[in-house]
Amino acid sequence: MRRWKLSVVIVLITVLFLGACKSIEDYEEEPNLEVSDPLSNEENEELRVRHFYSEQDSNRLTEMIKKVEERTGVTMTLNPQGTIEYEALLKNELSRRELPHIIEIYSSSSSSFVSEERDHLLDLTDFLEESGLMDQFYSLDSFTIDDRIYGLPFSGSTNHLFYNEELLEELGGVPQTWDEFIDRMEEASRAGYTPIVFDEYGSEILSLFEGVLQRTAGKEKMDNLMNGQAKWTDAEFVFAFEVMESMTKIDVSLLGTELDGDPMELIEAFLTEDILFIYTGDFLANIQSSDEFAHMDGNIGVMALPPVPGAQGDPSSIPGNFLYGFVFRADVTEIEEQMIYQFIETLWSEEFLLDYNLNYGFIPALRVEPAMNNELLREVIKKTNEATSVFPELRSVISYEYQQEIRNVLKGFMDGKQSVNEATEALQKYHEEILSKVE
Repeated sequence: MRRWKLSVVIVLITVLFLGACKSIEDYEEEPNLEVSDPLSNEENEELRVRHFYSEQDSNRLTEMIKKVEERTGVTMTLNPQGTIEYEALLKNELSRRELPHIIEIYSSSSSSFVSEERDHLLDLTDFLEESGLMDQFYSLDSFTIDDRIYGLPFSGSTNHLFYNEELLEELGGVPQTWDEFIDRMEEASRAGYTPIVFDEYGSEILSLFEGVLQRTAGKEKMDNLMNGQAKWTDAEFVFAFEVMESMTKIDVSLLGTELDGDPMELIEAFLTEDILFIYTGDFLANIQSSDEFAHMDGNIGVMALPPVPGAQGDPSSIPGNFLYGFVFRADVTEIEEQMIYQFIETLWSEEFLLDYNLNYGFIPALRVEPAMNNELLREVIKKTNEATSVFPELRSVISYEYQQEIRNVLKGFMDGKQSVNEATEALQKYHEEILSKVE
């Protein structure tokens, strides 16, 4: 169920040394977390937790739940299930009025459970506002329907522009605008360096394009596009292709990662060769921390895409997805509801967010201030905290087929096979076909 970028990190991080994030043992002698209205739980009620099953995910969740039980006194029972037919199982349980209290979920365009079954899920909006948690999340978009919140993300990933500090300093320093970004890459090419690296499949090009779209169009315009109130041929989207066109004169490096493949090829190239930029996920920081790439310590910088002159979007936003999290059954007793709130107050605390995210290579869903030896990861968290917002990547709101169509158009456009107008018209034609099927 998880998209390739997020799922591959789990595999990668298991073989890497992640350095000195604060460990579980470091908290053993610290006072228990304070939670509001602790329960005596005299009726000995328990919460059932439905979750995905894989050896690593299960161990991670089991450890988390055990710690939550110790801190709150809330009894929880884990009910594992494979990812195949996961939502079908949930809907079957719902039909029998046996839906678990807490449900691990991956909420994306391919997941319909949250949107279709929201009437059976606990509305957390009022609780989040009263508890003060609401504004601490990077993004609640994946669990928000009609301005109401029906679940909480626990972890995710964000995209950043990483650069080789030594090379960039030689070529003129950190770019402050898009034009300077292009200039630095042209200088790199003239100096015999690789300006930027992409995959042949087009995933990284699509990610970069999404960053540009946020600069030229902004979230509201993108939302209007998705609901049919805007068109790919509108000026803001045409502008995005014009911005991308400035990259067509640069000799970029294309590496042949396969569909659903390992992005390690791109990252290894960036960490071992004279490559100026790579636009990729924040998990690069964890990969670089391994002994194999220790030679790059202190030589990698991170930044958001530079501002685009004349753009109307938010220059301080970054793209990312916070899709993995939990939803909660609405049909609960008063004491079960309070137990759920205790679960939330405990799990979405700095201690748990750090231990069960950074140690597994994910970005916590809430803003935290991590103390760790991984300097690059600290900088990634800092940049993410400084962003005014994290906007959902297209891959989280459109189908895989639609993503593939955008990739194909982008690749043809970047190869000079289509003009700006031809590219936007092709996407609009496809977009209208999609909308007609929905209607």
